[in-house]
Amino acid sequence: MRFLIAMAFASLLGAAVPAVADTITYDVPFSLNTYPASDTVYGPQFNPVLGTLTEVSAIVTGTYLPDIVGPTLPSTTTAAFYEYWGGDCSCGSGNMLVGTYTLTNGKGPAQAFSFSTGALPNLQNYIQFFGVTTGFLLNVGAFSESLTPGAWGNDWNDQSTYSGTVDITYTYTVPEPSSLAILAVGAGLLGLGGFARRRVSVAGASA
Repeated sequence: MRFLIAMAFASLLGAAVPAVADTITYDVPFSLNTYPASDTVYGPQFNPVLGTLTEVSAIVTGTYLPDIVGPTLPSTTTAAFYEYWGGDCSCGSGNMLVGTYTLTNGKGPAQAFSFSTGALPNLQNYIQFFGVTTGFLLNVGAFSESLTPGAWGNDWNDQSTYSGTVDITYTYTVPEPSSLAILAVGAGLLGLGGFARRRVSVAGASA
């Protein structure tokens, strides 16, 4: 009898199991600097216990605080402000012009920036591995350039800082509740245990 139940359960597993999509979002704060360059944000990666990861995307919001230094820096100059991001390995946006602003003795007003990445590639690199729950999320950058060639000479440094939040969203699929119930009953009959599903949203942290 137990053999027949096992065979029936195996046929259930072999059939296509409908799945539903769910998401989990982590709000990961970051605080970085332009000189020496620091632009990597680390945070919580996807827990495969939740289901099958199908998409990773992020929305970034931040503020850049200009601090340009150099002995030949003019007292007043106009600068262009750029943002950039890079995903795992080769993907990224390149430098994007956010706007222009005026610097006085190398200082200027705070510059806000924001962008979304769309779907990121290399999903496997965002999945927890061997119990390591935190890993690379994004490279996030912000910097200035003088709009007058040579105005800052060859001895200037962008020692600005910038901070903000990476809202990284993991989209994944799980068997729909009715299918889970069938599988749970079958697993119970076979003494294999049950199945569980949950949705959480927690704050993360950058390293």
